[in-house]
This record gives sequence, C-alpha cells and structure tokens, in this order.
Amino acid sequence: MPDLMQQILIGLALLFALAALGHLIADRVPGGLMLIGVFVLTIALLVGLFVGIVAVAQPGNDVNKLSYLGYLGIAVVTPPAASLWAAEERTRAGTAVYVAAGLLVAFLLLRAGQVWSAGA
Repeated sequence: MPDLMQQILIGLALLFALAALGHLIADRVPGGLMLIGVFVLTIALLVGLFVGIVAVAQPGNDVNKLSYLGYLGIAVVTPPAASLWAAEERTRAGTAVYVAAGLLVAFLLLRAGQVWSAGA
C-alpha cells in the first residue's frame, strides 16, 4: 500500500477515535454520528484492502502476504464489529468501544505497513 494512503487511513482511524473520545467525554451514547464515522472509515479501509491486494499480487516483492492481508482484513472488519457491540451496549461503554476500535485500526495499519516495509 502506498505510504500516503496508509497515512490517510491511519489519520481517519485516529480522527474517528478522537471523535468517539469527544462523545465519551460529553457522556453521549453511541448514535448516528458514530455510525456515519464507521461507514466512512469502513469504505476507506475497503479501498485500502483492494489496493493492498493489488500491491501484493504484483511480482517481485517478498511481503508476507498472509500477515499483510490479515492485518488489512482485520482492520476492515473492526469498525463494523465495534458497531454491533456498541449497539448492544447503550451506555458510555459503547462509546468507549468506538474509541478502542479507532485506535486498534490505526495500530493494525501501522503493523501492516511494517510488514510491507520488511518485505518490499
């Protein structure tokens, strides 16, 4: 995945986590704004996964394909999974799940970048 795309995706994930933290501090339960954030983040991550698949399919790289695509795949499913969890937990803890999900996605993308750099 190109460095710029990785940085944009990490920035989106951290922005989502920051917005969720703001909701948590304001003592708001998960709602429509968080779902919009999940939707935008998930679509961006799907684009990143597609770009990652194309990049891994190119000949001449020694990237650990399973690890790289695994990190990207888990990053894609994390926001929707957090939404399912937060929908059942209609308290501040549900909002905290979104904060954790945003931070986890950022970490997974950082780790995918490290795997890519090690094999490129």
